Amino acid sequence: MIAAVKGRLVGRMGDSLLVDLGPLVLQVHTSATTIGDAGEPGGEVRLHTYLHVREDQFALYGFGTTEELALFTLLLGVTGIGPRLAANILSATRPEPLLNAISAEDVAFLSRLPGIGRQTAAPIILDLRGKLAAIGGAAPGAPPAPGDGDVVEALQALGYTAAEAHAAVARLPREPARSVEERIVAALQSMSEA
Repeated sequence: MIAAVKGRLVGRMGDSLLVDLGPLVLQVHTSATTIGDAGEPGGEVRLHTYLHVREDQFALYGFGTTEELALFTLLLGVTGIGPRLAANILSATRPEPLLNAISAEDVAFLSRLPGIGRQTAAPIILDLRGKLAAIGGAAPGAPPAPGDGDVVEALQALGYTAAEAHAAVARLPREPARSVEERIVAALQSMSEA
């Protein structure tokens, strides 16, 4: 198995990075996040990789962080999600908001991701919610605070993106005694301080 590749970035090709390893150049499929973080051609790049093997195809997928790779491999374990769809999901959002949405069982956030509808969002939540602690998500058995979904929706209604809203909610302390309105105000304060 190829655990990682390190080499000189020579270019981009659609959803892939071209990495020069000396005698060969690898095409490594990845997410838009990793492509954006890779820097300019000519610089060194290191990608944590996953080799996808089928009867008729070998495809190398690589990500800039081990967290993104771990989330990618977890997504592959969900029925109906292949490597291209998993990479597209990771292209649409950073790992932290995605982990928060799965932990909070936020079907609305997940169903807005490309290629994911309500029918695919439910299996993602069911299959992954207990596996997130291994990659930095909410610990199993630590449910989201009541009203987190309402707070996210309110922040989005105020013009914040889903990723910004989920990140703000994730920063809030877990205080069940707080009302939804108080949590919205606290989230807005944390966003203004960030």
